[in-house]
Amino acid sequence: MSFDEAWGQARGAAAARQENNMQLNLLPADGGGSNTADLKTNALGKTVAIKLLQPDGLPLEMEKAGRHVEENSGAAAREFTDWETGTGLKDAYSEWKLQIKSLKSRLEGDREALTGIKRDFQYLGLAIQSEIAQIRAGSDPKT
Repeated sequence: MSFDEAWGQARGAAAARQENNMQLNLLPADGGGSNTADLKTNALGKTVAIKLLQPDGLPLEMEKAGRHVEENSGAAAREFTDWETGTGLKDAYSEWKLQIKSLKSRLEGDREALTGIKRDFQYLGLAIQSEIAQIRAGSDPKT
């Protein structure tokens, strides 16, 4: 197949998809997914997740829960000061604090990654729309 034939088929396929109301960077209107080859992403879902991962969202709730755990663990450890249970509670709480710190760090990384992915998909969508507009305008890729 020659380049001109392949280019003609590609333009025809792009036009057919556009006529079928293909949406870039969005889920279908019914909210469901499909097994088509079209690239889809859930922009609203990423926005909600990014908002939840902001410092005043999930990390703040983790801090509140941590204060509650600290109060209760501290009181229990004081009650069992002379017992191995008291030492065990202190050790468990220390490990729990390390795990929470690690989780907060991971959530921050996830937030940054989601923000980058959201931006990248927006740029990709704009680039594809621009290319489709050029095809519609009848631009010649050889020039």
